[in-house]
This record gives sequence, C-alpha cells and structure tokens, in this order.
Amino acid sequence: MGKQSTVLVTGANGYIAAHVIADLLSSGYRVVGTVRSQSSAEKVLSAHAVHNEQDQQNLSIQIVPDITTPGAFDKAVQADDITAVIHVASPFHLVVEDNERDLLIPAIQGTKTLLESAATNSNIKNVVITSSFASIVNIGEGLRPGYTYDETDWNPATFEDGKNSESGSFAYCTSKALAERAAWDFVRDRKDQISFTLSTICPPKIFGPAFSSPTRSESSSLGISMKDIYDLVGGVEKTVPQTQFWAWVDVRDVARAHVKALEVAGAAQQRFFITGGRYSYQEIVDVLRQSDRIPQNVKTEKLPLGTPGQGYAGEFVYNVNNEKSKTLLGLEYRSLEASVVDAAVQLVTLV
Repeated sequence: MGKQSTVLVTGANGYIAAHVIADLLSSGYRVVGTVRSQSSAEKVLSAHAVHNEQDQQNLSIQIVPDITTPGAFDKAVQADDITAVIHVASPFHLVVEDNERDLLIPAIQGTKTLLESAATNSNIKNVVITSSFASIVNIGEGLRPGYTYDETDWNPATFEDGKNSESGSFAYCTSKALAERAAWDFVRDRKDQISFTLSTICPPKIFGPAFSSPTRSESSSLGISMKDIYDLVGGVEKTVPQTQFWAWVDVRDVARAHVKALEVAGAAQQRFFITGGRYSYQEIVDVLRQSDRIPQNVKTEKLPLGTPGQGYAGEFVYNVNNEKSKTLLGLEYRSLEASVVDAAVQLVTLV
C-alpha cells in the first residue's frame, strides 16, 4: 500500500499500539485509532501531538467502548478513507476471575468483530493482527530442549482447555491461539466476499521503552512488560525472577513488523514469528548492572544479584527461528541490552 494511506489501529492507547502509531505517522501514513473512552482518546492525541501540529488530520480517534459488541468497529472502519487495519486490541491479563469471560471471549470475539466490520469496507486491502508467541508455543511440552519454534508451530490448546485451566498464563496463551485461528478461519471461509488479505504478527515477551515516558502517578498501572523492569530497578524484586517464556523482542521492532507487513507484498496471507532471540531474567539483571546508563545506587541498592553469568538460555531451553521475518520483512532486531536499558532509563526516575 502507498504512503498517505489511512490505517485504522485498534487499542491505540496500548504499549504496542503507541509505537505502531508513531511508526506509521513517521512513515507518512494517516492514522485512525480506537480506544474505549474519551479520556484515553485525549491521552493518545496528546502523546502524538507533534504529528498533528501542521495537519490536524494525521491522527484521529474513534471511541469503541466494547470490542466484543457486534458492529463495534462498523463506524471506525468507514472513517477517513481507511485502506488498512492493524488490530492490536486484546486483553492481556494473567490473573483473572473467569478465563472464559475475561480472556477467551474478548480475544476471540474482538477479533471476529473487527474482521466482520472490515468486510463491510471494500477499500480495505490489508489487515494485520497482533497475535503472540502464545499462539505458537506448546506449553504442555515444557522447555523442549533441542526443539526450534517457528511460524509453522501452533499452540494445540482447545477452548475447553483454556476455560478450565487454573493457570492464567495457560488461559492467556489459549486465548491468543484461538483468536488467531479464528482470524485465519474467517479469511478462508469468506475469501470470495472480502477485499483484504491477512498477516499475523507473533511476538514473545516484549521489552523496550514506552512511547511516552511514564509519570510517577502511572507507576502503579504499568503494563506487564514495563512493570517487570520497574520491579527490578525499583528494588521490588529481591531475587532474580524465574523465566517462564524464554523468547523476547523489542516493542519498537514489533511496531516495525506491523508496518512492514502492510508494505511488503509477500507478507500477505503470512504469519510472522517476531523475536530478537532468547533471554533470561538473570541475563537482564546482568545487562542492567553492566550498563553505564543505570545509576550506581540502583545497581548496588535495588537490583537483585542472582548468580551473574549463569541461568541464561542454553541447551536445556527451546530455540527460536526469526529468519522469515528478516528475509521477507527485512527486519533488523535490537539487542537485549538496547531494549531493557532504554526501558530502565525511563523507569529509574520513578523509583
């Protein structure tokens, strides 16, 4: 698709979506974002104000209070000559009261609702959906030493598995897998009735800075990824946390992948595992301790020590393959150091 096109981005106030919007605007696209409330709309417009100084039409916001409501996106997809959609909005909670109500239905139904609305606008040619490594990884297989995950892998969990699980992590992974499957099923079943192609982006654990530096008043409501780093540099974690998912990526690289999926012709009808490689929390702690950008008092008084140089991803942990994203999308990945240090620099001012 050409520059100056208008792209709809759902969940515009989210961690990933903020970087997606910034990348799109910087690349010359116009953007319509969706959020759930007017207060969120004002925050998004303020965060990206620099792109609206000369032309107030670069970024506009539509309010969609409930993404699972039938027709929720009907108005949004018709706004400002939209020709592409990036669907980022999805619940990300690991502690919930009801797996079905709080995770499975919102993720699956939100995706279906978005696609149903997109199908009503024949001008939409590309849909990119933020999926997850959660839709790739088979949790039941554990660490799978010697195995390499790539885009051909699918999490085999069923709706009933996710509904009945006592693990929030398992239920979340199930919700992402089923939501992505629902998207591919929709495109397959409606191929003669829709005008758009589908691409899905599957990132693992995401690190990196927020698009707008968090304020002290926002420290108690940080997203999971930022909170992990905040708890380390703030002294909340007294010991090095256990690593559960051993693959990671920088949020800015995730954003770039979404935009490239719109621009690269070969990305249509493709699934992409977007990952910078493997990591462990011990490696993150070691990186932060070695960085000249982290204050000395944080290193000596806040960061847990653990066992430096040990506990990294090795032969006992599955490997990951990002060749498809590098070859087809042309992605170049940031280092773990650049990612976690950039995030930590934002957060040390809050502790």
